[in-house]
Amino acid sequence: PGIGFHLPDEIAKRFRMG
Repeated sequence: PGIGFHLPDEIAKRFRMG
């Protein structure tokens, strides 16, 4: 994601999905 967040793939996927 391009929100300036450095999270793992799992969190990134959930963040984009949710």
